[in-house]
Amino acid sequence: GHRRLAALRAGLHGVDRIFVVDAAGVLWADDPVAAESHGRSFKDRAWFTALERSSAPAVSGVYTRFAEPPVPVVAMAAPLVSGTRRLGVLVHQYRVEHLAERLGARGFGAEGRIVTVDQAGHAIAAGDEREALRFAASPPVRGVLAGRGGTLLYRDGRRMMTSAFAPVRAGGALWGVVAVAPAAEAEAALGGLRLRIGLATLLAALFAAGAAAWAGRARERELAMARELEARGKHFETQTKELARSNADLEQFAYLASHDLQAPLRSLKNYCELFTERAGTGLSEEGLRLVGLAQQSVLRMQKMVSDLLEFSRLGRDNVPTRPVALDACLDEALTDLAPALARRRGTVERGPLPSVDGRDAQLTRLFQNLLSNALKYCEAEPRIKVAAARENGDWVVSVEDNGIGVPDEKREAVFGLFERLHPWEKFEGSGIGLAACRKIVEHHRGRIWLEPAAPHGTVVKFTLPAS
Repeated sequence: GHRRLAALRAGLHGVDRIFVVDAAGVLWADDPVAAESHGRSFKDRAWFTALERSSAPAVSGVYTRFAEPPVPVVAMAAPLVSGTRRLGVLVHQYRVEHLAERLGARGFGAEGRIVTVDQAGHAIAAGDEREALRFAASPPVRGVLAGRGGTLLYRDGRRMMTSAFAPVRAGGALWGVVAVAPAAEAEAALGGLRLRIGLATLLAALFAAGAAAWAGRARERELAMARELEARGKHFETQTKELARSNADLEQFAYLASHDLQAPLRSLKNYCELFTERAGTGLSEEGLRLVGLAQQSVLRMQKMVSDLLEFSRLGRDNVPTRPVALDACLDEALTDLAPALARRRGTVERGPLPSVDGRDAQLTRLFQNLLSNALKYCEAEPRIKVAAARENGDWVVSVEDNGIGVPDEKREAVFGLFERLHPWEKFEGSGIGLAACRKIVEHHRGRIWLEPAAPHGTVVKFTLPAS
């Protein structure tokens, strides 16, 4: 995918970046490669929503792109289809600074200029931000964005300005060419003004025609890419089904194994207690120690089996999502952990948390596990901070502690089932807590990861889609 896109971009003049998203708007391949964009959904972009309404190529307005460097760009987008099925979207991005060389401001007279504007009134090469905002609100720009053309005399502060403007359609979007100058000097430059308005309008029209011509020239390449995307999509779909079936089999096995192991463990625990009672004082000190170790091992095994059973049940209840206040989930988790907090003299500093679409029992369990870990793996008085922030359409929730921390090379491994970094004698636990957290977050279409806290400790972050 990347090599094909690189070859395609090499044959297109002025294209700064080219990429393909799938039918859901998620990035599939790009050139140049921008790792920060991989896996991100672009379904909220104007070019994507335009193609949901029409199959014609679309041209966006000016916006700041997500990929590095985050510069202002204009995008051209065309659908990738197979028959009547839409497989994705091919997108070309052009930097505004490069477009400005062709479509940007052109002067005439001492202060006159001709500017190309997009459908939001953003002027290409309009100057600083304050000037751009004032220009976007001017009468000729409002006129051209309403689809009108003509001339207009208007007041800008203390000066009278004369203007000429013409609308241009480009890829289903409305653009415009606007010429403005102080009225006092416009008459002297009238001849040159007419020539330059004609030139700028022609350039904007060529830009509009370029969208259609670009789609035509790239059609064969797009069809080949569409066929490749469809083949990969079918392969991915098959692998996904096989993986889902394997996961279901493993979850069923875990459920049955953990359920069936509980009865013999209870019997073993009872036999140890019965043996201790009947032996009474007849057991030596070494015998009592060995029986005690056996009882501890049974308790550890019961804890592991119980946690494994609960882990296997996550996601099996088919409970539908509904609006859930994370503040209420955190309240319930703190109520359950109040004795442990008091015993450790721990404090929890919290900010406001959002409401999300989710399952309240699972999200409460998520907070319980994370707070319990923050208390357990802290040798000083625990100080815990819980906060949330909006990033790229998702909520990012963080739980920060002042504990012993996690080594860099283990930050991914700790989410594995039965994964432990410390001996059970030092820190009790089954090694299932963070694995359950990851399963809950992924069940809510999010992701979870660890970061170091300053000066020491750990920050657990997870994302949840905004409602």
